[in-house]
Amino acid sequence: MSIAEAALTPLAGQLSESLQSGVIPRQYADWGQRLLHRLQKPVQVVVIGLPGSGKSALIDMLLGQPVLGQCPSAGMTEVVFGQSPRAEIETADGAILQHEGHLADQSAVTDPGLATLRLRQELHDPRLRGMSLTEITVFGAPARQSAIMKQAVAYADILLFCSTEFSAPEQALWSEVPDERKDHSFLVLTMADRRIMRGTLDRAINALDPVAAQEFLGLYPLAAIQGLTAQVGGDAGIDRQLWHSSGGKRLYDDIMNQIDQGRTADLDQAEMLLQQFAPPDRRRPSATDHRTLRPAPTATARSDAAATPAPEQAPAPAHARLDEQDLLAEASAMIRARAADLLQAQDAEPPDLNCIFDGTLATLRQVMRSVEPHAARSDRLRKIHDTAQEGEEVLMLCQLEQDEDAAVDAVTVLLQLRREMSPPA
Repeated sequence: MSIAEAALTPLAGQLSESLQSGVIPRQYADWGQRLLHRLQKPVQVVVIGLPGSGKSALIDMLLGQPVLGQCPSAGMTEVVFGQSPRAEIETADGAILQHEGHLADQSAVTDPGLATLRLRQELHDPRLRGMSLTEITVFGAPARQSAIMKQAVAYADILLFCSTEFSAPEQALWSEVPDERKDHSFLVLTMADRRIMRGTLDRAINALDPVAAQEFLGLYPLAAIQGLTAQVGGDAGIDRQLWHSSGGKRLYDDIMNQIDQGRTADLDQAEMLLQQFAPPDRRRPSATDHRTLRPAPTATARSDAAATPAPEQAPAPAHARLDEQDLLAEASAMIRARAADLLQAQDAEPPDLNCIFDGTLATLRQVMRSVEPHAARSDRLRKIHDTAQEGEEVLMLCQLEQDEDAAVDAVTVLLQLRREMSPPA
């Protein structure tokens, strides 16, 4: 994406100008360039899983229309913004085939036996200005699967792992993913409608819930075809009941929230960098408007909002209403484990400062997300949340320093927060 295109985000254009003019000191310029790169590109949402795990159906559901359908399998399928629907098919022998329309169209691939290496779908959907959807299939021997997973993790900002059962081999494969990536990942239990028909869905959820709680942002049972049908099934508009019951609304909303949080974090850091070094005449008031970054909601979201205005904060689901001390104990254990990893990065030669700063911020924000739904009912949790917010500001200041002392201070903020979580004497 060009600088001009990135200027759709005022803060990105402002940061680019400041970097080019040299007003940001050299020791902070690399960090600024990384922030600019993230602000210039769409958030990469990667849908990954074994063959036949329902990845294409999930993407179609998120888009609200049959875009991929039963298109031929490929190692990678990208859905990106374009001025009109257009598909590009790269074959194993290096040929590039183009098709006006969707990959779901039967005419997209004339030869059903065609060996495809990569598929690319352009779509005129405003949401795709802020995010892209990429399907990656994990296949082959375990070593090959591991290599594919590593590539996907390096490429992704947000991961959706699709599985019909999340078996032991899949769990072993997922265990190789770094913790900081797991903090932005969803476990999608696909084809949930089949389990409902067999009466096994509740048993599967109960078995996977402990694993999902440790390894993902959450577990999302999904009947993707029903979720798509809810959006395109008739002339009466959105079937809100089917959209909710399919699991599609919860997953869609949480993905969009995760995109929002990531964008806001990058904007906060870029704004702090500019406030520190950019001259006042380069600080445009519009640069602080984070709301321009959120992808436009689907017709489903608009319809739901019109029918039932959403409160400022939705109530926590019943299964999330944990005992206060259990919640803090879980958060404390997570900080302890993460701090140990960060201290190892600190002891490396040279220290991995990016890992330390990104890891501490991600951990602190995960604590805030887990505490926030319950803070209104508990003075203690509200105090922890406020302390975490103050710690977030300190961590972003530490990130400006970009030195070993600041990295030590960043980890110390986490450990101090953990001490706040200790049971009162």
